[in-house]
Amino acid sequence: MAGAGRGVYIRKKHWLLLGLLVLAGCQSSGWRKPETEPFRLAFWYWSSPLQFQPDEVTQLKALNTARIMVRAFTVSYDGEKVVPILGQRFVESKGAPPILLVANLDAGMVRHFREANGEDLLRTVAEEFSARQKMAVAAGYRVLGWQLDFDVPTSQLGKYSALLKSIRPICKGELSISGLQTWMTSSSLAQVLEPLDAWYPQFYEGELPDTPEDRQTLSNLTAKASRMNEYGKPFWVGIGAYGSTLAFDPTGKRQGVVRGIPLPKARDRFGLGKGWISPSGEQGALIPVNQGPRAGWNLRYSVPTLESLRHDLDLARKTGAMGAALFRYPANGDPTAVPLPTISAAWNKSDAVVKLVVTETSDRQPVFDYIEQPATVRDGTKSATSRLALKVSNTGNIDSGPVGVELEGARFSDILNGGDFPQKIGPGDFSTAGIAPGKSATFGPIFFRDNAMRKIWVTYLDAKGKPEIVEVK
Repeated sequence: MAGAGRGVYIRKKHWLLLGLLVLAGCQSSGWRKPETEPFRLAFWYWSSPLQFQPDEVTQLKALNTARIMVRAFTVSYDGEKVVPILGQRFVESKGAPPILLVANLDAGMVRHFREANGEDLLRTVAEEFSARQKMAVAAGYRVLGWQLDFDVPTSQLGKYSALLKSIRPICKGELSISGLQTWMTSSSLAQVLEPLDAWYPQFYEGELPDTPEDRQTLSNLTAKASRMNEYGKPFWVGIGAYGSTLAFDPTGKRQGVVRGIPLPKARDRFGLGKGWISPSGEQGALIPVNQGPRAGWNLRYSVPTLESLRHDLDLARKTGAMGAALFRYPANGDPTAVPLPTISAAWNKSDAVVKLVVTETSDRQPVFDYIEQPATVRDGTKSATSRLALKVSNTGNIDSGPVGVELEGARFSDILNGGDFPQKIGPGDFSTAGIAPGKSATFGPIFFRDNAMRKIWVTYLDAKGKPEIVEVK
């Protein structure tokens, strides 16, 4: 997926561009969503296998999710011909929303799109779409149609248009594409859109930060998105719903994308760094890497929040779009995708909530543990031990922020490990930078002598910044 773009606002002084659009078949009067059509929600699913747990299906139904755009396969180039790779697997998930099958290009195919044989490309895409559709239907999914997520250079929109026109009679359902920001001022875009039922212009990552200190946001959605109506084609607004992490080397040069290290984990590992909030509510952070082979580098984070998602959804509702399409669905434990509880709160305009629930598990240790301890204590009795572990769950709808665990009555040697809570100051002071909604963090196990006094507290701030303390009895 790539950044989305800026529409072309047709004014009288833009007579030349208007003429080009009319000649290309674009309706200058524009397109308007019927007022009877509700504004709907969709997701791009960029993981494998495609599967939904029962609780996910329940949440998706509560959101009236209209469709899931599923990456079905990736188109690559082996040096001689076009080949499909990374085919999707489909796991039965009763009650799941209907899906669109999506084909995307890998970086090599983007570079070689110009030289790829058109007939070879058409045959590969059509055959693989058909094969994956049979698999999806066999697994119980309702397939609405096909979508191409081809991030081709603007200079290749003519070739892309020809491919779409050839696919149109083969695709029996809805045919759509994603849309890049760089295409929006090209007169060739109207030809690309002509054979489609809809398109999905993406309003995120239109520009990337050039330096670690650059405060460019992930989202670039503005009220100007309403200009998409002028292309005469139904559209969905693509909104970023994932945390973006860019790596900058010690010279300040951007080196690429880092995956799998969400902001709280980076702060636990490297420290808090520097943070800020954009006017729309999006969270930014700069985390210096202070250990390991990349010491001296910087991680630059852009993280959507409940507030920024609500901001973008409010803008999207005013554009005349069919709905909002979020990239990406928090599939298979993806730690950088915005969790469903946050998306639900943004969609329903609910208040932010942080609520931590602490559960504990304990068991007595067997007699051979006495070998590691004195045979007697002051009263002359043997001193058994209990092993204790905590699970701290965020049942709210936003990230918890810092969470602390404080202990009394435990010796340093009794604490086997802090689990997801790194030690901070002393042997009884642990914390984590945050717990995502719907997720849990574990602490322990630790050992306590049965006849020793112990106290444990879990501390955090609620959504309004009020201190909260949960005492573990």
